[in-house]
Amino acid sequence: MTLKPIKTIAKLQSGAPVTIAAIGDSLTCGWMARKGYLDFLKEMLRGKYPDSRFSIIASGVPGDTTDFGLYRVDTDVLHQAPDCVFIQYAINDAGYGFTVAQFRNNIQGIIDKIRKAGDADIVLVTSGHIGDHGENHFAEEYYELAREIGVNFVRFTESSPPNVSLEKNHLTISMVDTLSGKTILLEPDLLVLSAAFLPSKNKPLSHLLKVPLDQNGFFLEAHAKLRPVDFATEGIFLCGAAQWPKSINESVAQATGAAARGARLLAAKKVKFAAICAVLNQDLCMGCGACEMICPFSAIKVRRTESGQKAMVSPSDCKGCGTCGASCPQKAIEMRHFTDTQILKQIYSISEDLFERAV
Repeated sequence: MTLKPIKTIAKLQSGAPVTIAAIGDSLTCGWMARKGYLDFLKEMLRGKYPDSRFSIIASGVPGDTTDFGLYRVDTDVLHQAPDCVFIQYAINDAGYGFTVAQFRNNIQGIIDKIRKAGDADIVLVTSGHIGDHGENHFAEEYYELAREIGVNFVRFTESSPPNVSLEKNHLTISMVDTLSGKTILLEPDLLVLSAAFLPSKNKPLSHLLKVPLDQNGFFLEAHAKLRPVDFATEGIFLCGAAQWPKSINESVAQATGAAARGARLLAAKKVKFAAICAVLNQDLCMGCGACEMICPFSAIKVRRTESGQKAMVSPSDCKGCGTCGASCPQKAIEMRHFTDTQILKQIYSISEDLFERAV
């Protein structure tokens, strides 16, 4: 097996009629997208081989899996006697709980049927990242199958990405192989880039709910290990690709956890407040509103009272972070169990102990 669809490329260059068939799921049929990858392939072929005569048959089915693909490859693909076949699967197989062995056997079965029917070139297309958090075992299967049929993979670092240049319609790619340390120069016919997974415009929602975002614009959980589906704000939970790009299996598992956390709150007859929360001295408060503006949990509101503008603390929303106490110019806010008097006495006690030891 060659590294490129040589026979198909030769026919395109000669102007002979070429039939390209693609089998897969929603990505192959371009479902819910203005342009699928086959549309971009068609534009590329027309630009690179203007005299070619080719047709692309998209046999993608939304929600399709490899077992059904193995069943319909004869009627939907091989019946067209294609010169080249694109195979694209992985996401739905993972979502429906297929084992790695089932996925591999089905893909291998599709390849065997294509080889048995003729000498069509075969192109494997995967939509997952290899080795991503140990979840995308199906992408690993694509990797192993591709290696078996002769596809080469080159690993590079983020600090030294590939350098792509196009001069006089001639494409070259240079990169440093991390395994050998040598610079590799490639002259491909086609360069295909994986589509980036970008977050939505989350800032307005983040400000509204008082929940944080990470440096990339995805929502940030309270603790990666201890509270992976919680925000610091009580009653708001996180799951799926709102946190970062992830597989269907991981998204479903996290959604189950978030639903369980929400059900726990709904089932509780009483909600216990945190022991550490802000305590406000109304006599000292002058209603400036500094604490209301700085509180990350919207736990403080300034209200008009008989004594004038005064801040009010909601114990159920307060998380005891202490930013309001540090910002209050009147020292009207202290944290329960962490009052200024208590902290100063601790400091004095430690200082006296250190002084006695030094003497």
